[in-house]
Amino acid sequence: MACEVWPVRMFLCTLYYAAAVISAALLLSSASLVTEGERAISRMETPEEKTDTLLKHWMERFSFGFYTGASDKALQRKRLEQASGYHRVRVGAAGAGLAGLSAVFLLWLWVRVRRRRAGAQRALALHLHGVAAVCLVVGLVAPMLTVVAQRDVAVLGNVVLQFETKSILGTVRDLYAGGSIFIATLLALFSIAVPTAKLLVSLLALVAPGANLRSACLGFVRAMGKWSMTDVFVVAVLLAFLASAGNGLTDARLGPGLYFFAAYGLLSIVGGILLAGATQS
Repeated sequence: MACEVWPVRMFLCTLYYAAAVISAALLLSSASLVTEGERAISRMETPEEKTDTLLKHWMERFSFGFYTGASDKALQRKRLEQASGYHRVRVGAAGAGLAGLSAVFLLWLWVRVRRRRAGAQRALALHLHGVAAVCLVVGLVAPMLTVVAQRDVAVLGNVVLQFETKSILGTVRDLYAGGSIFIATLLALFSIAVPTAKLLVSLLALVAPGANLRSACLGFVRAMGKWSMTDVFVVAVLLAFLASAGNGLTDARLGPGLYFFAAYGLLSIVGGILLAGATQS
């Protein structure tokens, strides 16, 4: 009976991770295209571009349709908005699909634990960390916050002064490029290095054959947990979002990266609780 169940479990686990990787890749690629489209649209809303559009509009009117600069620009904007909307739907679908698949997968593993299947607790802890790893990758790469600073100007109307879309990796890169090495190093350490190391060592603790190695890994994970700043980082981003959203001149939107990074934080906490029991079973 165990021989019959093992291939089924392996097939379902392989199927989940394949679907998770595909969903994550679709989400990240679509999110990148959304960012490019929104950045291009924002460039068309700057004071310089708005002035250029207004001049082209009057030139088109006085040329009796022979000059079509304003119409061409409007058509270009419409195409950008359609493409961004299409890719935004793909981001939402991929994110919902990945979250739903992960929830169903972990629920199936939890049911196996409730039925007291042999090795089910270790499998739940192992794959919970696997799901957390997927969430961490998406959380680090996908946009977490988009901020558009705008202002109402006479004649031109609403203009965009600044457009920023940031992921965790992108923020670290920009901080290094801007010379803020200390802040960039802290962010890279506590938001990238510590979570990655904690996940890898936790997985090692679950698959290590020797009791001494497992004990050492558990000690390392407990020590790393004291230096984890995942929840602090998420709260800081949320506060920044709320502060920006409260300003009538700023449009702030949370991105999928923040949600998946927060999901990693929650899964990491649950995984840490399961880890000690799973390594002793």
